[in-house]
Amino acid sequence: AQHSAWSQTCSMVSASRFEPCNTCACADIDRELIALKREEEKLIREIKAAAKQGNTAATRVLAKSLVRLRGQMTKMQASSAHLRGVG
Repeated sequence: AQHSAWSQTCSMVSASRFEPCNTCACADIDRELIALKREEEKLIREIKAAAKQGNTAATRVLAKSLVRLRGQMTKMQASSAHLRGVG
């Protein structure tokens, strides 16, 4: 009887302990996504400015970093969705 009560208490404690962590993790990921979105807009402005000046080398480098940034955003959104599904 004592063993089953102990395991029940442990499961309650662990469930309540992990729940806020998922919420915090989702909030952290959302903050990171907002920062990445701002960085994306900044990169787009820089790409347009470099293209307007005719600087193709800088435009290419910035465009490649924009593609990497968008991939990073996609991965972050997927992990956020996964955490929300679990929690």
